[in-house]
Amino acid sequence: MKNILKFFEKILCVFSAIVVSVVVMPMETANAELTEIDELEEMISELAVLVNAERADKGIEPVYVVPYLNEVAETRAKEITVSFVHERPDGEKWNTVIDDEIVPYSLNGELIICGNEKVDRTFKQILDSPVHYNIMTNESMTHMGVGVAHDPDSEYKWYWQLTFVNLDTDWCDYLGWQTDDNGNFVLDGQYSVYQPTSYRTGDINGDGIIDSFDLVLLRRFLLKEITFTSVQMESADILYDGAVSYLDAFYLKKYIFGEINELPAYLF
Repeated sequence: MKNILKFFEKILCVFSAIVVSVVVMPMETANAELTEIDELEEMISELAVLVNAERADKGIEPVYVVPYLNEVAETRAKEITVSFVHERPDGEKWNTVIDDEIVPYSLNGELIICGNEKVDRTFKQILDSPVHYNIMTNESMTHMGVGVAHDPDSEYKWYWQLTFVNLDTDWCDYLGWQTDDNGNFVLDGQYSVYQPTSYRTGDINGDGIIDSFDLVLLRRFLLKEITFTSVQMESADILYDGAVSYLDAFYLKKYIFGEINELPAYLF
């Protein structure tokens, strides 16, 4: 009888182990996928900041980042993993990916870059290409989207796409779109990234929103990849202790994720 009970105990243990592995493995896979998505979004944010920083250096107005155009850029980034050309897989022009009822445009430009995972190296490729650089710094461009795709089995592994457009204000007016207080047409979800001129704790890029764009800038500063203006230094002092360190990045991330409710974050 004891032998029978031990036999069933062994079966139960094996069955429990199988159940646990079935539950844990999908969760681990899902967490890994979410982590990769977060990393890609951070890379996209970082490249968008660099674009507007370069435009600012040239005295050119920043372009707005539009979530829909980020989706467009992501679609194109995936397409160029198969065929690295300014055409879609079906042979149509690249800009057919843009729904002009969502984003009416009078001018467009596409940047496609491959071969680098690092944002700074990808940005240098843009700087080193006169065609890409001219599109990026075109004064007529008003909105952009950024996308990145990674295919380890492809020739170049990493693929980037930037979509630039000039919003067709005449068509927007014809469609009866509403304007903001300054009389400008606004695309759904658009936001700006650029260096601030006034101080607010956490808002390092000065767009009026404390989000991952600010965290990207702070991390790049801590890695000594960029420098901050005096206003940015004040904004990055999350702990309000007169210094900017990795602790500030830690608490800024906690604020963005909703783990703390106020900034500055005082330790004592």
